[in-house]
Amino acid sequence: MVNVHGPDRPLYWNRAKLEATYPAQLTAFGGVLNITYASYAGTTNLRFTGCRDTLPHMQRIAGYPEEVLDQSRGLLVS
Repeated sequence: MVNVHGPDRPLYWNRAKLEATYPAQLTAFGGVLNITYASYAGTTNLRFTGCRDTLPHMQRIAGYPEEVLDQSRGLLVS
């Protein structure tokens, strides 16, 4: 897993506000799965890159972080 820490405040270019950033990462030769986490101005994004032959149902993996966050919120509120 790779963590890319971005700026804590919004960025601008010629008065145009950068709305979001999306991480892009390649999987190394022989690699099966790469998960990249990037933050920007108080938001976070995850990107999953994987080998289609080894992980034919990678969409399932993408749902797990949301499920874990929901469970964690429940623990913090209790």
